[in-house]
Amino acid sequence: MKIIQYDGFFPSIDFILPDVKKIPLYDLNQWREKFGAQPQTGWPGKRSGDLLQESKIFHNYIHFLILNYNLIDVKSFTTTTYLHLRTEDCNQNDFIHSDHTGGFDESILIYLSNTNLNSGTKIYDLQDNVINDFKFVQNRFIKFPSIMRHQGYGHHGKDILDGRLTLNIFLTYDK
Repeated sequence: MKIIQYDGFFPSIDFILPDVKKIPLYDLNQWREKFGAQPQTGWPGKRSGDLLQESKIFHNYIHFLILNYNLIDVKSFTTTTYLHLRTEDCNQNDFIHSDHTGGFDESILIYLSNTNLNSGTKIYDLQDNVINDFKFVQNRFIKFPSIMRHQGYGHHGKDILDGRLTLNIFLTYDK
């Protein structure tokens, strides 16, 4: 199983962040009420709606960069893309999980907020041993098979201004 880390994903992250931080975020109950859908699992913190509807230009820009940097092995895919904010009060609610239950092939995280080396994402084997630990470095792209078990840690801050903000992208390859 191939895991990829790519630093410096957005050419000018400081240019896009003010607009990205204006995209509405919802806790799980608000999200379910707003979108009338049930995500496969719950999640701590706040999440946007799918960026295809929330910010089509940003969504398409992300696709362009993924293809331009050759970060995936196929040219035909769909994504489900969310902003995800986790603050210090989310630490006790996080859990080891995989994204494969949503039918996704690969998962991508892009760390958007300021670097915090006490935060990151751990990848686990089936016996809950850590096999990789990605530190939260602003503008870092991480891609891994959605079947891999993982968990965010070191959530920090109080709100969108200083919390752990990520872009969560779930890839489904067109068959």
